[in-house]
Amino acid sequence: KPEGKITVAGSSSVNPVMEKLAEAYRAINPDVTIDIQQTGSGAGITSATEGSCDIGMSSRELKQEELDAGLTEMKIADDGIAVIVNLDNPIENITSDEIMKIYTGEINNWSELAD
Repeated sequence: KPEGKITVAGSSSVNPVMEKLAEAYRAINPDVTIDIQQTGSGAGITSATEGSCDIGMSSRELKQEELDAGLTEMKIADDGIAVIVNLDNPIENITSDEIMKIYTGEINNWSELAD
């Protein structure tokens, strides 16, 4: 049976899933300690690259340079994003592309959206 310690660091949005995975792993491997640290995706990737953690959690795909640094990506889930707008907002139709432009700062005023 495996024993020892596994250190996991990174994304706070991945943390709840990792907690459940760790719980299930410990149930069949009671001699393993799993330390999960919420440090953010970037810090998790850096920690995995530097070897200060065994597993890095990220809520984004790895960049090519991170893959080139020797990291291996394993997708465990997809995030869903819901956009909620106040009822008084005059916009009735909005596209995914327009939402992306809002979040990237290309659009920063409702008047820039065609209705």
